[in-house]
Amino acid sequence: MILLLSFWIAEWGVIRTDADFLGPSCHQRYLWLPIEMDIRKLGIILEKPVIYFYGELPETLILHLGLSEIGTAYPPPHDSTNGFTWLIKKPKGRYYPDYKHRLALRFDMLEREADFLLIGDSTIRFIYYDAPMVYDDSLDVIFSDSGALALNRHSHTLYDVRVCMGRNSWTVFDSLGPEESSFSAWRSPDTSALVGDEARKRRMLWDIENERQDSAEAFLMRAMMRMGFTQGAAEDFTRCWVRELMKPGAVFWRLPQPVVDSLIPLSVAPRPEKALRAIWVLTNKGKTQ
Repeated sequence: MILLLSFWIAEWGVIRTDADFLGPSCHQRYLWLPIEMDIRKLGIILEKPVIYFYGELPETLILHLGLSEIGTAYPPPHDSTNGFTWLIKKPKGRYYPDYKHRLALRFDMLEREADFLLIGDSTIRFIYYDAPMVYDDSLDVIFSDSGALALNRHSHTLYDVRVCMGRNSWTVFDSLGPEESSFSAWRSPDTSALVGDEARKRRMLWDIENERQDSAEAFLMRAMMRMGFTQGAAEDFTRCWVRELMKPGAVFWRLPQPVVDSLIPLSVAPRPEKALRAIWVLTNKGKTQ
């Protein structure tokens, strides 16, 4: 009798090119960067992608990341001779979660549906890493008093594009095709929004259910859950990145998965039923007229 196991993986992360990020403070967050390195020459960093596993895991898995260089990785890969490889085992018996990731991620992960993974001596629900990247930012944005004009010079479509004029003024393009330009008027938050942590969370969920875009939280949660991420994974991503979306001049968009697979090759053996990868790009276009 052959037992067929069904499992799948999900990954989120952000390619950062924003000016606020490219400064000396990077050394405080990325200890693997030499202190004498000029961050602006480094250019672009893929910031802490997080990979979850779900379903009936086999006893042993191998995850391979086809990049030439990574920075911080936790748990660390077992082999780095040709890309980076993690040997993953299914935990057995009594085990205790490893919380060392809090030092790098600076917050605890809320996702509780993902499977525990045994990697070396660490039992954890996910893998994360940093890596320098090469990415051509070819999205032009022109700000005006009434809205934003966006021109996608990429050869691929950009999804869930969000442009921020300020904390209380932004706009959203659902998608921008290759060489497509579009104008969108500024939006403002609902003045009746509730306050407080619990009230804010109820408001965020209400926004999602009613297809509203009156908050950055609702925008990210809806985009991630529409792709197929669990609510816990979507909340992890939103908590990590929502403040960045509200900075004046911030522009945020999601890459198509074929582009992600080309930029950041990733494979798992045995092969999962599906691999869901949401890699976003964050930049700062300033507020030019």
